[in-house]
Amino acid sequence: VNMYRKIFGKAIRSTCPMHPSCSTYGLHALNKHDGSIAYLKIVDRLNRCGHDLKYYPIVKIDSRLLYFDPINTE
Repeated sequence: VNMYRKIFGKAIRSTCPMHPSCSTYGLHALNKHDGSIAYLKIVDRLNRCGHDLKYYPIVKIDSRLLYFDPINTE
């Protein structure tokens, strides 16, 4: 995840419609859950990213409107 963020993160971050970004979401998943659960949460998020945005609340971050999808701790 960190290598992805260093290589692609700066270019892609500006287009990400979600908060936190998928890479940040992935890091949170890895910090809060064991490997298999974190992997499933990351794959699920990547499949949902940018889709069905009407189901997410909108938050304003740095003057941008983003769709809020935090990591669940369940």
